[in-house]
Amino acid sequence: MSELKLLHSIPLKNKLGEGIIWHGASQSVWWTDIHGRFLYQLFWPSLQLNTYPLPERISCFALLNAHDPMRSDYSMLVAFESGFALYQPATQGIFWLAKPETHLSGNRMNDGRIDRQGRFWAGTMREVNQGQTGTLYRLDQQGCHAVISGLQIPNSLCWNKNSSRIYHADSPTGVIYSYGFDAVQGAVSQPQLFAKVPVGAEPDGAVIDAEDHLLCALWGGKAIARYSPSGQQTALHPLPVSQPTCLAFGGPDLDLLFVTTARQGLTEQQLEAEPDAGSLLIYQSPYQGLPESELAVLDWTALQKTEVVMWKLVSVLLISLLSVNLLAQDAGLLIKNRADPWVYRAAADSYYFTASVPEFDRIELRHSSSIKGLAKAKAKVIWRKKDKGPMSANIWAPEIHQIDGSWYIYFAAGKAEEPFHIRTYVLKNSAADPLQGQWQELGPLNTGWDSFNLDATHFEHKGQHYLVWAQQDKKQSYNSALWIAKMRSATELELPATLLTEPTLDWEVLGHKVNEGPAVLIKNGKIWLAYSASATDHRYAMGLLTASVDADLLKTESWTKAPRPVFFTNDSLKRFGPGHNSFVLAEDGVTDLMLYHARDYKDIQGHPLQDGNRHTRVRPLYWTEQGELDFAQDKPD
Repeated sequence: MSELKLLHSIPLKNKLGEGIIWHGASQSVWWTDIHGRFLYQLFWPSLQLNTYPLPERISCFALLNAHDPMRSDYSMLVAFESGFALYQPATQGIFWLAKPETHLSGNRMNDGRIDRQGRFWAGTMREVNQGQTGTLYRLDQQGCHAVISGLQIPNSLCWNKNSSRIYHADSPTGVIYSYGFDAVQGAVSQPQLFAKVPVGAEPDGAVIDAEDHLLCALWGGKAIARYSPSGQQTALHPLPVSQPTCLAFGGPDLDLLFVTTARQGLTEQQLEAEPDAGSLLIYQSPYQGLPESELAVLDWTALQKTEVVMWKLVSVLLISLLSVNLLAQDAGLLIKNRADPWVYRAAADSYYFTASVPEFDRIELRHSSSIKGLAKAKAKVIWRKKDKGPMSANIWAPEIHQIDGSWYIYFAAGKAEEPFHIRTYVLKNSAADPLQGQWQELGPLNTGWDSFNLDATHFEHKGQHYLVWAQQDKKQSYNSALWIAKMRSATELELPATLLTEPTLDWEVLGHKVNEGPAVLIKNGKIWLAYSASATDHRYAMGLLTASVDADLLKTESWTKAPRPVFFTNDSLKRFGPGHNSFVLAEDGVTDLMLYHARDYKDIQGHPLQDGNRHTRVRPLYWTEQGELDFAQDKPD
């Protein structure tokens, strides 16, 4: 593999260097320090540097076409944090064009680029209480158009050489997607997985080289990855900084690679170890780049008028529909496309959430001071599946627990070569905050015999730690039963385990003979153990076991099993296949809540596990005057 050769490191201490582009006519490179509020121009090869303070943060920009009539007053089209405008750095003159997200407080513009037809694209992200409120916009003569929505941090925007594909990433997912692209209309088709970046990194700025390969800056990965048109990683170039942000080819022969970097979020120790953090890095590249696309000459005044009229209409429409929208909101929907939800209450104002993702390829973790806040909290990928062997397929039902001062995640996983060779595995993190520190793989959990097992959950009672999980007994004809054991440690059980319940009731054997997804709540002198049964379609339902708090929990006879499901499909409420729940105490310290997954439709095309529309929902639990748990089957969330 040919290497990058570092020629210069321009020491600027950028907080968040971004948006770098090459301008061939002036033989200079431009970029922005978003949080520092500066715009830079560096000439090659003299390295003369011009610095321009900014009235508002700029995340990305494009230089106006040399033939643009507005060029005499404004030199660039920029994405300020609040919207699109023409801008003149020397005078700070601004000609506003569009502010598409004035209704979304906390959002700002992020990554952007010109397509090969001269249209400008830029995405938005949420900075406060991070969530999926970002949108990728296209700016052309007809106005400002929302193209892709529901994003966290849009990045890696670029097009292949013949403009038949557009590449784009939502950074926290660790995945770069490829979309079909209609170069004439500027329309995109459904996304396809292009590449997954290395574990621990996030895709940031990207650029296409002359061989139609994609180069991507790996935020947190201390490297630049290069991918072939088929998505195969062909090179990984190490860097002296952990947070590279954006890339641009430049120089007379387009064989220089300019790399912006960031200092934000690094500790003093990290900054000492990374003296180039925040610098502009200039490399001699073994790859040649492509010329920067030119911005089309547009009638900016007409565009401005169009956007003013459109946003006045939108404002009126939003006001007129506000009450209707509020009434129409699904109060119980918490997080879409997340199954097997698990929430851990670390404190009255501290909740951690994890769940199965539709791709079954990673473990995400998010944190908020409230349950509702989890909906918009940033999901951090803390672990990804292996390429082959154990833990390389069907990453299911992660649960996070704090045991003896450390954090543990129990999860189920199969093998790429045997997807349903499902076993339980453990991760550990000794940091005070599980979103920080390193997650260590501790391997499989020994449950006493080797067979299909999953859905491990931990609880503590009277100073004793217990684990409950689902596992197949090869002597029986069912898929899985529930078992319990005391724990010597977070990774060692006191064996043999005790059988709690087998799928023997008529409602537990529909499609599959299954007892799984245990969750424990201790209250009113009882231990309430909810579980799920049957196939994962509309027949999925929840059952209940109870035991006295004074009983021997390792005796099967200590537990009483409800003969009928306690929570199941309700057509009138469009709640289909509810199950795999977790219990948690609300912020008030009084109200008991249940998180669970369900679909909002009955009929599924194909295998239920391939339908990713099981959504995380939340609802309160109810208690009778006698202290009995009531799941309120006929009440909406």
